[in-house]
Amino acid sequence: MEFLGSSWLFLPLKIIAYGYIFSFMQNIIHSTANEEEQMPDLPGFDDVLGGAFRLAVTVLICFALPVAFALLRFLEQLSIQAPDVPASAMIATMVLGCLYFPMAFLAVAMKDTALAANPLVVVPAILKVPLEYLVTTILVIGIYTLREFGGLAVYFAGASGQHTRDMSMLFLTFGVRAVWSLISVYLLTVSMRILGLLYVTNKQKFGWFDR
Repeated sequence: MEFLGSSWLFLPLKIIAYGYIFSFMQNIIHSTANEEEQMPDLPGFDDVLGGAFRLAVTVLICFALPVAFALLRFLEQLSIQAPDVPASAMIATMVLGCLYFPMAFLAVAMKDTALAANPLVVVPAILKVPLEYLVTTILVIGIYTLREFGGLAVYFAGASGQHTRDMSMLFLTFGVRAVWSLISVYLLTVSMRILGLLYVTNKQKFGWFDR
């Protein structure tokens, strides 16, 4: 994803990549839900577009409000007439979105449909296990924050290293980025394992597959 950059020319490849990442995360949640103790096999490419769609809808449902508020504030700064949105509203909706997202993602991954991200499924599930879910959310967000800060640190450290004429420094830079990429995937795997364990320990309370 870093290699592809921000060019619109690579948008189809990015969609496939995000779809594959979703399938990878979903596999880990399913294997944990089945109480398997070994790492599942890597997913195929047969449902990458569906995975990208489910991931996009989940993110949209969780963060549509803060994104809309941010857009309104941006338009206001450009002196374009728009409703005045206080910064507190944007922060509050972002926090709520972060609290909502882990359960929404878990529901979508387990039910294999983007419709599972709707509040009628997610909110009752959160209210059934509030303490367990709060701990899970803190862990997942903490791991995500660690991945982001670590990625930024490696990026800025490597930015200067890539312009050096010292070959040993250049190879060291590539080596550090490669190692961090593996660590990042590991942390992603751990966070999905945590979500899967939340489901395993509370699946009777959730009752998502009860007839």
